[in-house]
Amino acid sequence: MCRCKIQPHERDPSTLTLEETLLLTGVEASLIGTWSASDGAIISKSEGVFLSLGPPENLSSKEGLPHSFGSYLISAISLTAIGAGIVWFALKILPTLK
Repeated sequence: MCRCKIQPHERDPSTLTLEETLLLTGVEASLIGTWSASDGAIISKSEGVFLSLGPPENLSSKEGLPHSFGSYLISAISLTAIGAGIVWFALKILPTLK
């Protein structure tokens, strides 16, 4: 779908670029970019749109996608420590309270 809102006299045609990628039917692809609610699509802004063939995990090497492995690791360690603290409290401290 092409949404052309620029009149021919408003912009030099030599400065236009093709911002479209064609994919074969059935090809799995993942895309990251800026969502436009008015257009109902991902649009190209100054930061660009990144396309990767395959599942979303293939986007991890692209710019613009936050790397979340470190935050997952910190969350897992923190929650494990909290869980261990609750178990310790339940086994050591609660039995002594009367």
